[in-house]
Amino acid sequence: MLIRLFGYLVCILCSSAIMSLPETELGTTVYYTLLVFINLFIFFCVVTILNLNERVKKLEKINRE
Repeated sequence: MLIRLFGYLVCILCSSAIMSLPETELGTTVYYTLLVFINLFIFFCVVTILNLNERVKKLEKINRE
């Protein structure tokens, strides 16, 4: 749960950093596109880490038995 909250915090920080960049006509579209891709990338990384942690815990539980 802590990892998930950390992932959301990183998403928010990346979003605010990209939004604080100066706006131009073409730049606005590029910034929004980057924003979406960075947030999706971070989200999938967090989900992958959580899934790997769950699998490791299951394997450790099986090995104990």
